[in-house]
Amino acid sequence: MKFLPHLSVVPLGTRVRFLNSDKEPHNVYSPEGRYNLGVWGPGDAREHTFAQAGAYTQLCNLHPDMLAFVVVVDTPYFAVSDAKGAFVVRGVPPGKYKLAVWHEKSDGLEREVEVVAGKPLKLELVLAK
Repeated sequence: MKFLPHLSVVPLGTRVRFLNSDKEPHNVYSPEGRYNLGVWGPGDAREHTFAQAGAYTQLCNLHPDMLAFVVVVDTPYFAVSDAKGAFVVRGVPPGKYKLAVWHEKSDGLEREVEVVAGKPLKLELVLAK
């Protein structure tokens, strides 16, 4: 009984489908999003459209140990890091950008970066707790 995946990053306006794959009823609600999708049984699903950018905690009021996050971004350029913290954002046109990093146990960070055509941008980012 857990949300899979634990973290999802989606573009603004995305409709996310929450499927109950367990043999128990579940609920999905978010304090930040102020939505509660109610309780539904095994094999059923509920959907929610994310209309504002931000990080949304996903909880189940029937199973308090269940926790996940949906991060909604207003850009087509994003990535989720792997288990070692590495990530790649492909297809970013040359230019200056604000890189924003989100982590559930950190305040995150923001950094100005410049993408140059034909030159990979390598960064070492350290998040403080």
